[in-house]
Amino acid sequence: MKREEIKKPDYTAGIRHTTVGSDRHDVRRENFRNKTVRTAKRRSGLIGRLFACSATLALALGACTDDAPVEQPKSGGVDLTCIVESDLTAALGSSTDDRHSWESGDRIGVYAVSSAPTLNAEASVTTNDGTSSIAFHVNRAETGDKLHAYFPYTKDNSSNDAKNVALSIAAVQSQSEAGAFDIANLPMVSYPQRLDAESLSEIPALQMHVLGGILRAKVFADGQYGDEKVQSIAFADENTPMAGAFKLDLTGLSDEASLIVTGLASRTAKTQLSIPYAVPSSQESAKDIYMILAPGTYDGTLSVTTEKAVYTQPFQCEMKRNACYDASINLSTAARESIDGWNGEGTAEAPYQVATAEDLQRLIALCNSDGGEYAEFADKHYLQIADIDMAQIAIQPIGLSEQSPFRGVYDGGGHTIGNFTLTNCESGACGLFGYLDGATVKDIHLEECEYSASGLHAGGVAGVAKQSVIRGCTFEGSLVGTAETEFDGYAVSDVGGIIGYALDSEIAGCTLKGSIRALAQIGGMAGYTSGTKISDCTVDAAATIDAETHFLGGIVGRARHNSTIENCTVGGKASAYNGNYVGGIAGHLTSGKISGCTIAASASLSSKGDHTGGIVGALQANEENADDGSNMTAVVEDCETDIMVFGADNVGGIAGYQGTATAEHTSIVRNCTSRESVTGYGYNTGGISGSITSYGDSFIENCQSYGDVSSSLHQVGGIVGYIVSKGETAVDGCIAYGNCRGQHSVGGICGYAKCNDAVCIVDIVNSIYAGREVEATGNNGSNGYTLATGLVGWLQVGTGKAHIVNCASRVQTVKTVGKAGGYPSANNTLSGILGFQNGSPTAVELYGLYSTIGRNGFLTDGEPSTSIYCGGIYAKIHSGSYTITSLKHCYFDPSTQAGPGISNLTKADAATVKAYGEMSTLLADLNAAVAAYEGTCGRTLKNWTLDADGYPVIEGMTTLLPVSKTKRISVIGDSISTFRGFVPSGYSCHYPTSDHDLTSVSQTYWYRLAHDLMSDARIERNISFSGTAVARTTDPAYASQAWYGNDFCARFIAQGGVGQPDIVLIHGGTNDYAHNVDPLAPGLPIQSAEAPSEAALAELFAAADAAATRAEIEALDDTTFCTAYIKLLRLLKERYPDVKIVCIIGDYLSTGIERSPLAIARHYGARCVDLYAVNGFNDQTYMPKHDYNPATGKGCHPSSEAMKFIADKIYAELGSWLEE
Repeated sequence: MKREEIKKPDYTAGIRHTTVGSDRHDVRRENFRNKTVRTAKRRSGLIGRLFACSATLALALGACTDDAPVEQPKSGGVDLTCIVESDLTAALGSSTDDRHSWESGDRIGVYAVSSAPTLNAEASVTTNDGTSSIAFHVNRAETGDKLHAYFPYTKDNSSNDAKNVALSIAAVQSQSEAGAFDIANLPMVSYPQRLDAESLSEIPALQMHVLGGILRAKVFADGQYGDEKVQSIAFADENTPMAGAFKLDLTGLSDEASLIVTGLASRTAKTQLSIPYAVPSSQESAKDIYMILAPGTYDGTLSVTTEKAVYTQPFQCEMKRNACYDASINLSTAARESIDGWNGEGTAEAPYQVATAEDLQRLIALCNSDGGEYAEFADKHYLQIADIDMAQIAIQPIGLSEQSPFRGVYDGGGHTIGNFTLTNCESGACGLFGYLDGATVKDIHLEECEYSASGLHAGGVAGVAKQSVIRGCTFEGSLVGTAETEFDGYAVSDVGGIIGYALDSEIAGCTLKGSIRALAQIGGMAGYTSGTKISDCTVDAAATIDAETHFLGGIVGRARHNSTIENCTVGGKASAYNGNYVGGIAGHLTSGKISGCTIAASASLSSKGDHTGGIVGALQANEENADDGSNMTAVVEDCETDIMVFGADNVGGIAGYQGTATAEHTSIVRNCTSRESVTGYGYNTGGISGSITSYGDSFIENCQSYGDVSSSLHQVGGIVGYIVSKGETAVDGCIAYGNCRGQHSVGGICGYAKCNDAVCIVDIVNSIYAGREVEATGNNGSNGYTLATGLVGWLQVGTGKAHIVNCASRVQTVKTVGKAGGYPSANNTLSGILGFQNGSPTAVELYGLYSTIGRNGFLTDGEPSTSIYCGGIYAKIHSGSYTITSLKHCYFDPSTQAGPGISNLTKADAATVKAYGEMSTLLADLNAAVAAYEGTCGRTLKNWTLDADGYPVIEGMTTLLPVSKTKRISVIGDSISTFRGFVPSGYSCHYPTSDHDLTSVSQTYWYRLAHDLMSDARIERNISFSGTAVARTTDPAYASQAWYGNDFCARFIAQGGVGQPDIVLIHGGTNDYAHNVDPLAPGLPIQSAEAPSEAALAELFAAADAAATRAEIEALDDTTFCTAYIKLLRLLKERYPDVKIVCIIGDYLSTGIERSPLAIARHYGARCVDLYAVNGFNDQTYMPKHDYNPATGKGCHPSSEAMKFIADKIYAELGSWLEE
């Protein structure tokens, strides 16, 4: 199998970026941390000093004999140490020289342009006795090479060359306190410095040139308002950009004219003081507050914000590079606007109180003010003290841009904000809050809200959260995200019920009660998380989550960079119309952990695509190694699902796809339970994991699968469908209870396992298959292998080692077919433990095993199998493996054999490979084998005890389950009963609808009946097919139609029935009427208003009832509606004698079709629900059709409303009978 490469998107909104396949840390995570306010005051000595340079060739050294650890040098290149000169002193003036110095830990970026260029070397500043030096490593230092430097260093430039270096003048700058200049706000560059290889120790100094100008402000109050404290200053000029990101070509710098800053976007700049500054009474005693601006001519407004007011005055200047302009603001004379209208002070002790819609509007306006002069409000504490209704009020998100996020605390106090509406929100982040950065939002309940977001990130509470806490919040309403961005062929967005995009944040105790819909990357709590913890959150049973395509999760669409999801519950409905990576908790987890999570029985998960899992769609450890190695493992543990799981390729009850990208990665599924059926309509279906493709280590440990596991194609296992490993892969301590069914390679524990590397290990250990039946419905083509077995269908070991150790199979029946797809099953392999083993391994070990299947349990085409490849332990071992396959302590039912040709196996221990006798003896033998084990399986073997039925079972397990009272419901129908992902692969579907009327399987009549109305029921199988008729059409003129040859009886026979149902729903006749091709009954047109007479029906019953065997019933006539309906009921009763059959009569048909099933059902003890009798022909009163066209009268597909009517009517009329 081709390994999946999952790549991170390049987000155009500036939130994150990565190169293909790199899985690097989020750029904004790095930037955010670089913006941390420096609190240390600058010490003496500025950077305007000449330095010498020295160079040391770095040689590859051998081991050191000293006992102390020695750091090994780099294997080539040159280490340089330099002192740097700057022209900043001239700008600030000598009087400030002693107050603005480098600080140890400051970082300069260095490029070396040569034949072996150095890109963005990090040069860290070291300060000693007033002298500051930088040290860095270059790949080469030859005569003519050139050095280039910039400040401050950023990791973002690691993929940029010297011609394209990213720098910025921040729109929001930090200053630790008044009077302290922070050079980290000031970008600087050097002219190119030519190297001379003969005198590297005498390199001329790198002189740094300031790129911006400095505004130096003094704030005082010589009259009133002297008791206030300055929080920030800001400057705005609507005509002139002054700040933002820009790029420079360092190689083109040569003189003053080349030091040009262009391409800036921000027309505002602001300096935020970490420590508010008490305003002095005179200008002379005022301390400086600095702001870096780009060179330019400005005519704008300078503002000062205190805790009580905003002060403004005009300001003009001709700002030049490396110049300092002084400004003074006297608060006593400047224009003043009080910060009033609030109760409270905006502090943690006395938060501003939000009680009305007007209060909330004021908060939004202040936080989002264009000039930024009121942005201090984004840092305050707020407490909502009453419910607020925002109906008919047009508003924007709080914190409208990434440059001006909300950074304060908003405590909703448990109150509601109702009718909050965002219409076509175009902000990059949409929600009640747009951008959160270092904020806390808690205890808000958003009710009856409606969002339409064309911005890339959208969430019920916030679009983007960085290093923020969101706790105890609820979203109820509708959120539709329409944005998308492309990456690696995927179009994605970030949409979450609470947060769209979460970086290094925490989401706790939140609830989704509404509906959310987006293109891709969508989750009940968050669309995308990086380094984020989500805990104790709930997706309510009323919630719906719909994705057009990929990355859908009940909690998170995509979780990366050590994200964790703990103790969450999903009870809502999730649907992906046409995409991959769909999970009940997360669509995709690449590092981190999902633990203690539950998918409730009220939930549903619908997927047409690949990688679908009850907990996680893909558990794929594939990120680059972080500094601490924390992101190399992806884990799911202590989770439980109580829903059916459907999908195409790679479908699992817990994880659809499980794997690792390198030998250093690990993926683990541990202590998890899947309680319902798992159905795949493609390759690789497993009760716990659909497939494992691992270059590192992947484990499934101590897991239980209770439901049936089946697929239309091959590689099906009660625990895992498919294993291909180059590292260590183990299934340890697992048990599967459901029946397993697939085309071929079907095993009670694993369908197919393959070792692909010399260091590969595959272990199946301490595990039991406790299901009744394993069935292969086909074979693998020209080779004719069926590979149906109680533990492992096919074990292929090219190199490496494989062990099946300390396991048991309690399978009662193993079924195969004698021919499939025109190919005879020449290698018809049926066994209790292993189907087929081939390859040339260094070791294949079967040890400490037993199976209980007897010879009569092996069936081919429903009859005792005559295949020579049958055995209690194995079915066939390739001749090339005779001398290297070890069998020891393997026990089987006395009526069968260990396997054919066991005398050929030179490592089969005749003394301990034998039929078992008394169970007490078998128990003693198995425990003796555990005690004596000296094999190469690296796992601890568990002891055995006797189960309640007297057979040995591994301690802590039981093979016996309470008799289930759950009713299993199967469905046979046409388009009205379809839903994509819930019917076999290749079957045409009408639902979900493109008009979004019916988007979740939970809206269909059959799912509503089973899960919403009946007390304890679930869907067993659905073999509905859009466009099909009950009768079989024989006219070749229709052979090109998709429904031709797929009539109801043909599908039932081809699918081998409909599972093991207690109830079967039949809903057909609409297409018989619409096609108008086949007769209602012999001699009676399909659209006849009359049903066949009692006498005519009696003849049809007599002919059908005379058929005694399954073959005779399958041969009955089905070319008319009535004969086909009779045949279908006979097929059902023959296979399921006690089944309850419900015949649903639709409303788009003739009265002749309506009345015929009534008579047929009575004859065979079935019950009818007559929708035609209530609704009439396609009337829209009770059953409105979502595709109805009043002009033509056409359109027969029930809307969501009509589906509810159908389910309610079935239960109202037949509920007591169905519940018996």
